Amino acid sequence: MPFPDDVDPDNPLDALKVAFAAFVAKLIVDADGVVDFGELKLMSRVFPDALLQRLGFLDAEGSFTERYRTSYTEAIRVLPSRLGRGEKLELITLFHRAAWADGELLQAELLVLREAAEVLGVPLSVLSEHLDGLKSVASLRG
Repeated sequence: MPFPDDVDPDNPLDALKVAFAAFVAKLIVDADGVVDFGELKLMSRVFPDALLQRLGFLDAEGSFTERYRTSYTEAIRVLPSRLGRGEKLELITLFHRAAWADGELLQAELLVLREAAEVLGVPLSVLSEHLDGLKSVASLRG
């Protein structure tokens, strides 16, 4: 199964993927200044508190921890060279889902998605092709 369903909380690389993905998904959700129910549902389903707590990213009060912040910083450094193209595109797909969670795809959300792809080392041509494929799949589901 693709990310995030296949996350192993005991795998350090998976922990970095979760930290990076949670951070970027939150930036996308916050990009329009309004968080709606669809976005909340997606975030709670993809990043359940139990997983974030097991990784040490959430404390007992539900606040993000220093470990989360340091893991995100490490993820920026490590993930571009450690993830294969398929794993990077799984993350891009998740970010695309976050951008569409409220039923609208805004320029600010796309900008965050594009910056995340750049951080991961996904060339713009690959990103464009992947996003076009996601749009095709979405139109088939209709």
